Amino acid sequence: MISMPASSEKGLADMIPHTLYENIPYGCITSAALIVALQSGPLPIASAALLFFAGSLAWIQRSRYRRPDRVRVLLDPNSLIPPHRRIIVPTGFYEWLPFTYMAAGCSALVTIDSIGGQLAGSLLMAAGGIVWQKRHSHRMKPSVAIAVV
Repeated sequence: MISMPASSEKGLADMIPHTLYENIPYGCITSAALIVALQSGPLPIASAALLFFAGSLAWIQRSRYRRPDRVRVLLDPNSLIPPHRRIIVPTGFYEWLPFTYMAAGCSALVTIDSIGGQLAGSLLMAAGGIVWQKRHSHRMKPSVAIAVV
């Protein structure tokens, strides 16, 4: 049987400086937004999409690891929410929703030149920010209204 050395069992947070580890998602998403804002053409847009996806994925993985409500029980007898009022949301949809709003909003802002497109893009980006904020505040509480399966 092959055993791995102790150093390989460390997580990414143990291998790189804490400041860099904490800022990877922010840096990727901000870089993607800057590329979209400052460049045009298919290659910069594809690069921005990959950076945005990488930052989103890093954010989601870090969030899953840190959440105090990591294990959610749908039929928790101590829950204040009645069973008929609980919502079951697929995990992938739940986790990617704010990033989808932000990407769609940024795309609308960049590609649609009319006032309606600019308004729609701004509203989508605001919706993504609101979902992020609400999710952060709800994850700090022990009981959550949405059960992720």
